Amino acid sequence: IRPRDWSSDVCSSDLAGAVAGLALANHAARAQADLSPIPGKPDVTFDERVQKALAEKRGVILADARFGDRFCSRTEIYVRNESEAGSRPIVLSGSSWFFSGQTRFGTIAMMKPGAYTITHITCRSGNDRNTVNGPHARFNVNAGEVVDLGVLKVDVNIKTDNIFTSAGKGNMHRSIGPMPPETREDAAKKIPSSIRRMVVRHMALIGPSDAAVTRKTRTTR
Repeated sequence: IRPRDWSSDVCSSDLAGAVAGLALANHAARAQADLSPIPGKPDVTFDERVQKALAEKRGVILADARFGDRFCSRTEIYVRNESEAGSRPIVLSGSSWFFSGQTRFGTIAMMKPGAYTITHITCRSGNDRNTVNGPHARFNVNAGEVVDLGVLKVDVNIKTDNIFTSAGKGNMHRSIGPMPPETREDAAKKIPSSIRRMVVRHMALIGPSDAAVTRKTRTTR
């Protein structure tokens, strides 16, 4: 087993209804928030796709999550629509970095109107995968609205059990912060026709800001 060939799951007994198991991550539905062209319609821009979604009474969100000071090569934000019982979570791709250079600025996603919960978030860096289970925050998506939900910030400090494992216990601090200027500037370039109507309504934390946590590790093959 290579030293970095592992994943860790952080769970808190202080957060009611914590997500059980991460197998669902492999089968999660993907939000339509990328810049890939629509098959057969190469001239349709992402901005035009957003305008069409708004006209069809869907909502558009700008959101992000941060793992303390870590530079995640990929940040995944798992979101569940509370009005659709048994539905698979949507996976939103948050900010990403290549070494210390930021390559992606938050996520812009077109979503159905409704109430949503951020169930857990994952930071991927090389062969490492660190997941912090929630639920962490909730937010509402309104028809025809473009909303800035802010940034979910999670800081986890773990005291390991011994020098041979990264498993252990510690504490977690969570907060909701404003969207950085560079992320809003990036959004303005991607959706110039819609950015003018964006409102700011930050997501709301679920449970206490501070909680005791336990980290478990599992090796990957």
